[in-house]
Amino acid sequence: MLEAHRRMLIRSAWVCGSAGLLVLTIQPVWWVVTLLRNHLSGGQLAAVVVLGVSLTVMWRMRGRRGTRRTSPSPSPPPPASENKQEERSWSTWAQVGVSALTALAAVAALVYTAQSVGATRDQLRISEQGQITDRYSRTVEQLGSPSIDVRLGAIFALGRLMRDSRPDQPTIVQVLSTYVRMHAPRETGGKAPSPVQPDAQAALTVLTRRDATADGGVLLDLSRTSLRGAVMTGGSFAGATFLGSDLTSADLSNTELSYGQFFGATLRYARLDGSRVATANFNRAKLESASFDKADISRSSFWLADLRGAYFAQAIAVGTDFQETTLSNTRFFEADLRRADFRRARSERTSLFPAADVQEARWDDANLRAFDLRSVTNLDADRLSCAATSPPAPLLPRGFTLRSAPAPACQQQ
Repeated sequence: MLEAHRRMLIRSAWVCGSAGLLVLTIQPVWWVVTLLRNHLSGGQLAAVVVLGVSLTVMWRMRGRRGTRRTSPSPSPPPPASENKQEERSWSTWAQVGVSALTALAAVAALVYTAQSVGATRDQLRISEQGQITDRYSRTVEQLGSPSIDVRLGAIFALGRLMRDSRPDQPTIVQVLSTYVRMHAPRETGGKAPSPVQPDAQAALTVLTRRDATADGGVLLDLSRTSLRGAVMTGGSFAGATFLGSDLTSADLSNTELSYGQFFGATLRYARLDGSRVATANFNRAKLESASFDKADISRSSFWLADLRGAYFAQAIAVGTDFQETTLSNTRFFEADLRRADFRRARSERTSLFPAADVQEARWDDANLRAFDLRSVTNLDADRLSCAATSPPAPLLPRGFTLRSAPAPACQQQ
């Protein structure tokens, strides 16, 4: 009788202890269940709970099963041993329950901590975005200040803001390009041109230093601006528009200008050495004494452009359109002019083509009397015969004769 009461008291103590631990951990467990319900279905949630409890039970019962398998006694134990074994069984199951509840409490604490960290991160992000918005608003207001010092500070602050907040870069690029158009318009009405102003140059410097990959498809519009002597070296102005702009003596060396629009622009004495200007539009542009040394102008168009005194030393001009251009004293030292189009081009003074590759170049109706072609390579007699034959004759390679009548290839081209 006393033994039965003792076993009952032990069981009651374990049950009370387990109930107490359950009460202590019910709130964290409820947090875990609530969080998991937001991301998992009911079946998935039940599977997670069953899996966790099963793993815990298997881990706790592993040693006990090993003990049973190695028991040397084949005969039934005495009654006292049975009582002790039953007490150990209840103790083991109670420990399993306590361990499962403890594990759930630990998981709940971790999930709650992660949720708190995520909420704090979101609050910091919202706060940072609000600060960026305030900085942007104050900086844009300062752009309208009558003090050039304040405007300069605002322009460079926008540059810093572009680096701090890449999503805002497209908007800032548009703001700065609009600022240049408003504060550096091209002079009209016979006014004497003036060099680019410091604030406009500062805006161009910021645009030059930006990471163009974050522009979000925004293209710069600097049309009808006065950028005489501006420095924009090493930047990316791909697809930018300079329609009718004055870029006299501007430095655009080593700059990305592919697909740029320079229709009717003035680029006298401008430097584009080493720049990539492929597929650009220079139609009707004024390019006297401009320098394109080692530049890539492939597939660009110079229709009706003024190229007197321009330099194209070692330039890549594959498939470039030079139709109806003025090439007086223009120099193409070692230029790659394969498939270039010189139809109806004219030269008032001798233009030099030393060591230029003119394979498949077109010369239809071009006035070659001032063209020095003595040292060109891959010159095609049939194509050259399509040129105008007015005297004096052009300077041709030794042993090369110009046909008097157009070849059939002229009609086939």
